[in-house]
Amino acid sequence: VSTHCEPMPAHLTSMCSELCGRVGATVTAESAIVNYYVPTQTMGGHVDDAELDRSRPLVSISLGCAAVFLCGGPTKAISPQAIWLRSGDVCIFAGPARAYVHGVPRILPDTCPPDLAEVHAWPAARGGSG
Repeated sequence: VSTHCEPMPAHLTSMCSELCGRVGATVTAESAIVNYYVPTQTMGGHVDDAELDRSRPLVSISLGCAAVFLCGGPTKAISPQAIWLRSGDVCIFAGPARAYVHGVPRILPDTCPPDLAEVHAWPAARGGSG
């Protein structure tokens, strides 16, 4: 396991701070996770709880294919609301919503923006394998 980490790109840190400010939250982004989905993949309902300080907002920026995003409440007993996410959409989990169960039950094929689908590293965005 490598302990080397590159610094968070300044433009992403700035963008996250600005987006959070628009909803009255404050954050200085220090890390990022990229979830890459192909149309056949999903992400089950979960809570992002690996961070030591869960009082800070979580910013999710969607890139690539459109997806159905489910957001519930603090437990799986709360029925989730379905939200249609497209490339470029942003979700901010702050305050109590930071601990809400959420997931991605469906990625919609043939919805990837052409400039992203043409990238050779993303052949699955066009419904292929890769």
